[in-house]
Amino acid sequence: TEACEEYRPVAHRATLMYFLIAEFATCDVMYQTSLGQFNQLYELAIDNADKAAMPAKRIANIIEHMTYSIYLYIQRGLFERHKLTFALMLTNKIQVSAKALSLDLVNLFLKGGGSLDIKSVKKKPKDWIPDKCWL
Repeated sequence: TEACEEYRPVAHRATLMYFLIAEFATCDVMYQTSLGQFNQLYELAIDNADKAAMPAKRIANIIEHMTYSIYLYIQRGLFERHKLTFALMLTNKIQVSAKALSLDLVNLFLKGGGSLDIKSVKKKPKDWIPDKCWL
């Protein structure tokens, strides 16, 4: 079981990617991907990733290869107008998962001031400024 626990980051990345792909089907119903299809991509990525003697290096190789190969596979089936959106969503999910980016910052980027609370930000310099503009 200790060896299985070492590979948990691979499973975590696969889970993150699968649920992003499943969620992306809300953009267009043509983007639906079955779990069986994803499992085939997952297994293929593990088989094709560079081998390494050290488990940590092997795990890093699998994660890198899996992320890239599944990304390319999914990108091939997207409309041009959705390709950058998918890439941004994948990048955000990976960065938030790695704790390299906070979810609050992602929400601020995506929603602008709409994700802020008027009570949690610096006081308005003038009362005539509407709250929506200040946020």
